[in-house]
Amino acid sequence: MSPKKKISEKYPLSVDVGAHSVKMLQLTSTPRGWIIYKFARKEIPFFLAKHERESFINDALKKMFTEHKFRKVKASLVLPGSEVCVRTFTIPEMTEQEIPEAVKWASKRYIAYPLEEMVLSYSVIGQIVEQGSKAIKIVFAGVHRDIFDKYTGYLRGLGLKAASVTISCFALRNIALANDIMQNRSVALVNIGYSGIDISVFENNNLVFTRNIAEGGAGFDEAIVEQVSLSGSKLKVKPDKAQAFKHSFGFVLGSTDEMYENIAAADISAALNNHLDRVVRELQLSFSHYKQLSHGGEVEEIILAGGGSRLINIDRVLSARMSMSVNLLQSPISLEPEEELEFSAFSVAIGACLEEGQNPDLIKDIEVASRRGVSGSSDILKNFIIFFFALMVFILAILGVVSFYHRTQSSLLRKKLDKMEPQVLMLREIKSRILQTGSKKRLQADFSRLELPVSKILIEISKVISRSGVRIARIEFSKTRDGQRQLFLEGEVGDFASQSSLERLNRLLTDLEAMNMFSDVRPNVREEDRASGVLGFEIRGILKKR
Repeated sequence: MSPKKKISEKYPLSVDVGAHSVKMLQLTSTPRGWIIYKFARKEIPFFLAKHERESFINDALKKMFTEHKFRKVKASLVLPGSEVCVRTFTIPEMTEQEIPEAVKWASKRYIAYPLEEMVLSYSVIGQIVEQGSKAIKIVFAGVHRDIFDKYTGYLRGLGLKAASVTISCFALRNIALANDIMQNRSVALVNIGYSGIDISVFENNNLVFTRNIAEGGAGFDEAIVEQVSLSGSKLKVKPDKAQAFKHSFGFVLGSTDEMYENIAAADISAALNNHLDRVVRELQLSFSHYKQLSHGGEVEEIILAGGGSRLINIDRVLSARMSMSVNLLQSPISLEPEEELEFSAFSVAIGACLEEGQNPDLIKDIEVASRRGVSGSSDILKNFIIFFFALMVFILAILGVVSFYHRTQSSLLRKKLDKMEPQVLMLREIKSRILQTGSKKRLQADFSRLELPVSKILIEISKVISRSGVRIARIEFSKTRDGQRQLFLEGEVGDFASQSSLERLNRLLTDLEAMNMFSDVRPNVREEDRASGVLGFEIRGILKKR
């Protein structure tokens, strides 16, 4: 049977990380319905330390994803029931906007951690009448953020985003809904995993009770290892061989002389029955709790799922022990090739692919859920406010970039100035002396017809002065009678009679002429400095026009 549902993703992908194995499965849609597109499974070794286990899981997922060529889509992630707190409760009738806060308040009774450390989600089951008053029935799920981050980290390691984060009991519910086996009935879905068993009771398709017990598939293995044969000696089965024995024999009905590696099938069956006794006691206790909570409700049928349901005859033996109908969960989709895929091992992964949004989804934290009820004009107002603030942030970002560019340019100019030799007049001092005669705008206007910008003229002159080694006392620009602009430099070179002083002065003149910015450079040695023994000079140069 193919599930009658609408799934937006054409190739839904799910990842199920269990205690004993890692599963990855992808479906595809055909005219006949959903079928298996790709699947892969890798067992996790028993002996790994915690950090080694995490590394193994990440490596196994990457290898499976690459080797089996899964399509890269958003994936549904499954969290084990033992890691998640799932409860159902009622709250007074209220508006949809008020429900999230009420759920957060009510959830404090069930979780031991501060709410800010939890990832919370919920779904509304429906309205009921409780003690004469209308109430809302809620199914709630909460997981510690460290656990949530660890499992979602597996998807990030694959470069995938999460389409949903569900729980094993809700994944199995999806299969039961597709098979239409819970309508108007009280059914217990019992997922026998390796480290524990999830017990979930559904009434008319809705979860009403859930419990996790530690008597999982590993308990059957331990029972085989510890089993004493009918002859009184220990079976001497190694832990790594116990799984092969339990799946080869299962529960023996009647008497048999069958042997496997010198181990009698009857001895294996006896070990499995010893552990099953503990499972039966936990199931009876769970159903008793459910009966009290539901004021007399009775479970009508047990549906087995998970790897532990693969044990031969477990449904028949458990049915006899519990005195009720016990059946195996059946696949709602075509299994091709069926001989290669064990549905019991992949049932949770298949159910996660069939997720349609009716269950609590932990990818939608309750803080997001608290905003889902706001609609109508308030949505328009919120969207407008968000758009307005986004626009303001964008404008401020542009202004910040422009401001940063100007500050950077100014900083670069200051660094160039600071690198000038200390014995020369710094470029910023030159500019300040020039600006004493007028504003910067006027200065720019006056020199707008020069071949080079004013800043470049000043920089080039400063470089020439620095190379020549002279000391500048005064520098200014002025206008001649015929309207031309001229540069005036006044300073001193050194000792009047020193040959090196004359050489520095000649070098200055040569470099000024080489700048090709002056049409006429005329030096003048100040005779009045002769008495002091200092070689002073004045230089006038006419700046070229365009």
